[in-house]
Amino acid sequence: MTSHDDQPGIGRDILERDESYRRRWWTLAILSASLLIIIIDDTIINVAVPTLQRELGASASALQWIVDAYIVVFAGLLLTMGALGDRFGRKRFLQLGLVVFAGASVLGAYAGSASQLIVARALMGVGGALIMPSTLGHHRRIPARRTGQGHRHLDRDRQPRHPPGTRCRRVAA
Repeated sequence: MTSHDDQPGIGRDILERDESYRRRWWTLAILSASLLIIIIDDTIINVAVPTLQRELGASASALQWIVDAYIVVFAGLLLTMGALGDRFGRKRFLQLGLVVFAGASVLGAYAGSASQLIVARALMGVGGALIMPSTLGHHRRIPARRTGQGHRHLDRDRQPRHPPGTRCRRVAA
């Protein structure tokens, strides 16, 4: 078998597409796991509220902030992080988001007070805001089949366009 360097122009393009086609399941698994941790984190905190109240002695307002700090920061930064990810690289932002999210999760796991947990949850929101737009951007680039069409159903720019006036024509009387 020959290496990529031995292949001229078009042949090299085909080999690179074949590699991305072979890696598509790993890519999909990583993207799915990334989204899963975002969703689970927001859900699991509601299950842990009674334990947090008992262990940390958190007041009702502190519990509300523990639950909401993540989602408020996540929602506030989502569009900004998506735009920055498009500009500076989705892969880089996905990796950074996973590192920030994991680090904040460790901080949250070892939090000794409600205020420390609120800060950790807010940092998790930053990580989640870095992860979410990157996963959606990468999902569109997973090759669907060897023809290189990708996820055409997600790409509205590739939808068939009708010339102006051909969809609804009036019949002149």
